[in-house]
Amino acid sequence: MKFSALALASVLVLLAGSVAIAAPPSLDHDNTLGSGHAPDFREQTQLRELFKQRAGTMNEFAATAFYNNRPVFLKCMRNFDTYTREVKALTAIKQIASATATPPEGIKHIVEIVHNFSTPNKYHCVMTHRLRGTYLDNLVRQANPNERDAIAREVFRQVLQGIQALHEAGYAHGDLKGDNIVVSLKVVEDVAKQQEPGVLKYRGLMVKPNVVIIDLGMASQWRIHERLPHFGAEQFRAPELLNYKKELPMPDMRYADVWALGVTLYEMLEKKYPFPQQPSTLETAKTITDDIPEHFVDTSQWTVPLPMKYWNRAVEEMVRETLRLDAAARPLPDQLLKHSRWLSENAEIGTHPSPLARSLVGPPLLNT
Repeated sequence: MKFSALALASVLVLLAGSVAIAAPPSLDHDNTLGSGHAPDFREQTQLRELFKQRAGTMNEFAATAFYNNRPVFLKCMRNFDTYTREVKALTAIKQIASATATPPEGIKHIVEIVHNFSTPNKYHCVMTHRLRGTYLDNLVRQANPNERDAIAREVFRQVLQGIQALHEAGYAHGDLKGDNIVVSLKVVEDVAKQQEPGVLKYRGLMVKPNVVIIDLGMASQWRIHERLPHFGAEQFRAPELLNYKKELPMPDMRYADVWALGVTLYEMLEKKYPFPQQPSTLETAKTITDDIPEHFVDTSQWTVPLPMKYWNRAVEEMVRETLRLDAAARPLPDQLLKHSRWLSENAEIGTHPSPLARSLVGPPLLNT
């Protein structure tokens, strides 16, 4: 679900474009329903009150609220398929988290579902834990130049852990991008705790970042090659999805997730698309249920990512691995976490120019 900046500023106040280093804003807003009680959100009067200030389109709404004394984020939609996909994926993750005292590390990096319901006039609503933080792209861009490599590395490590947990639960995200990754920062004042793993400097303060992946309305079960009514944003769409035809088997969407992560990483660091030309909206506007596209998209133009100007060689290596044209050659999150030189403890630190000559594609990381 994509909302305008203006709507988000007025409704989704806790996902504003500034990091939560300062004291968090009050939870009692004019557009927040309730004061600690648990209203029956299925009542139309409650929903009308809740959506006095609306974010999104006539078919999608978002607001903040309280549920059982807990601050939550509530989004409602007309599209039952999107609603069902998100609820199924988030419920599966929640069941895994509650099944053991030590759930997989990445579970905490996926937004927690609190409640879901449908209204009499056929709105379908998903309630999740309300987050404090900023979107992924904003976080790195607001860091001091000498802090960006470390913060980007730690945040991307957590993103990979979250996607790994999602994949292990049997789901692919399907719509990964910076806008669907929220990062909060907790200031660490204790000198001893500042030496703990994951604590780093950000804008002069010692902080511990925490990533949460949101918006699973395009999630699908990759093991059964579950079909999707359409794919995610064309800018982050993997090459194998650009010319997909409905009579073909559904691609393994885990590898499409990896491609989207590669584009997200490159754009987060370089502030541009990783190839000379990005997929056009006209070319990729077809849905899976459409007939064969009249215009064939030439995917060969996305063979080698553009050289990176201000980042170390290990970052470039990570980008090249995630943006391999051959989907099966892309390493999955668990392989990236194990073998990536950039994510290792002895990776090059700092931001400095990398040689433009490093544009050849080497052997796949998963084979090393």
